[in-house]
Amino acid sequence: MSEEPSTEVRPSYTLVAVVAGFVGLISFVFAPAGLIAVILGHFGLWRVSRSDGRLRGRGLCIFALVLGYLAIALMVYHSSQR
Repeated sequence: MSEEPSTEVRPSYTLVAVVAGFVGLISFVFAPAGLIAVILGHFGLWRVSRSDGRLRGRGLCIFALVLGYLAIALMVYHSSQR
């Protein structure tokens, strides 16, 4: 009655998604980082979608995109108020 260990390999997070999420958080302190978060977020989504399930990180990429676009919008709004 011994169970065999699972040979299922869990997909790992893509580094691009992790960095994009981190840069997305930084974008509220340093607004120009929002552009980098958006670029990395889109690139990360592309990588995850092309990996056939081998990579994770879709949620982190979307998180980075939302924060990045929000930071850019706030930066544009703030600069138009001057």
